[in-house]
Amino acid sequence: MSSQRDIDTLRTLAGAYRALADDPVQDERREHWRALHALEDVPPCVVILGGNAFGHELFPPERLGCEDAFLRGVEFQLRRQLLVGSSGSDNVTEPWFNLRAEFAFDSRRIWGKIGEQRRHGDSWITEPVIHGPEDIDAMAVPAHAVDEAATARRAGQLHDIMGDVLPINVDRSPTLVGFGADIAFWLGQLRGIEQILWDTLDNPELLHALCRRLLDGILKQHREAEDAGDWNLGGQYVQAAPYSRTLPDPAPQPAPRQRKDLWCFLAAQEFDQISPEAHDAFLIAYQAEVAKHFGLTAYGCCETLTRKIDILKAIPNLRRIAVAPWADVAACARQIGKDYVMSWRPNPVCVAGPVDADAVTRGVRDTIEACRGQNLDINLKDITTVGGDPGNLSAWAHTVKRAIDAYW
Repeated sequence: MSSQRDIDTLRTLAGAYRALADDPVQDERREHWRALHALEDVPPCVVILGGNAFGHELFPPERLGCEDAFLRGVEFQLRRQLLVGSSGSDNVTEPWFNLRAEFAFDSRRIWGKIGEQRRHGDSWITEPVIHGPEDIDAMAVPAHAVDEAATARRAGQLHDIMGDVLPINVDRSPTLVGFGADIAFWLGQLRGIEQILWDTLDNPELLHALCRRLLDGILKQHREAEDAGDWNLGGQYVQAAPYSRTLPDPAPQPAPRQRKDLWCFLAAQEFDQISPEAHDAFLIAYQAEVAKHFGLTAYGCCETLTRKIDILKAIPNLRRIAVAPWADVAACARQIGKDYVMSWRPNPVCVAGPVDADAVTRGVRDTIEACRGQNLDINLKDITTVGGDPGNLSAWAHTVKRAIDAYW
């Protein structure tokens, strides 16, 4: 039973969220993203993604109004989306609330085990749990299994509280999507990043066997979700607004969709220090088998892809390529050309304190000059801190928009 305090908190937020979602500016943003992803000649889209600041700094538990743990998580999502959606960026606020389905397994241990992490100075090291072929053979086989009772209970609770204001979209898509479908991520979790580096040289057979096992499991779960009609247009994750001219627009359930109607997101952060040749052989070859079932693909997150743009072109339906803060922007732009959207990620330190408008403007200007005539989005992500001032996000977005107007 939800407390009146929880109900009042969520209904107030849901009302504000729905008002933002119904603003005509959302349609303008949708069309901007469609044009960008169609590789049309439009100014860059500006997007703000997540980071630790949203959880640890801006919305810690003691600042939230809901008492119930589950509802507190919903409140967190609404507050975060309201902040980003009203920042002046091109983030699209959709007229529904995405509720992730509950699953009948621990998604972190979907392969049966996960590497233990130990602290090493300021970082972490993963202790491998895959040591030989026998460990690969013993890995669990992933399945797509929604916990129907738990999902219905959560969805019903939210519907009763705010469904008349903000419809609830139950996202039943499988767990192995986004970073869950990222083979590089699981290699790091199961084998350890340092060990992967060695494996490319002195144990390639084992690394290939592990990649094949991961690929088989991902594809199996994807097929099962498709057979069940559980892929969802409303909860796609591509580090951008998933609008295009060739795929259906994002929408809530109930209409089931196939993978060919959806975006695919892939990345290779754990392969940052691996050569292009090894990256191609031990990752792209397998990731391509995942991507070929989807309509469009976005590739990359925080890894440096400066020397790897050419090998990415083998990925089916590739449309977006990430350019990290530490990548060579000009070199990436030359290789990407007009065939893909270049998603440039400025260093998020720019919002760690009062926004230096001159510095932000110079960064945007230099990037625009390097990418003149190309398809570009400017994507602020991995925000560790905003110095306690959420206004830094809107200050950044407005500064970037002014710089685009001046230099594009």
